[in-house]
Amino acid sequence: MASIEKTFAERLRQEREAQGLKVKDLAEIADLSAPSVIRNIENRRNMASLHTAATVASILGVSLDWLVGLTDNKEVQK
Repeated sequence: MASIEKTFAERLRQEREAQGLKVKDLAEIADLSAPSVIRNIENRRNMASLHTAATVASILGVSLDWLVGLTDNKEVQK
């Protein structure tokens, strides 16, 4: 079973690229201090804080549960 960090990193990159966003674009939209924050998460150098993870999930329109691998359903449940 893949780790949460690996799954989060892979799914973050997958969804960001699928939506045509560059690392810099996502970092700016998420109001992060630098694109390296996203780059380091995707390369598994750092794990996202809960705040950053939730923000990125909201921006990408996917569930946080999907990003961390708890479900295979991307849709946000309302």
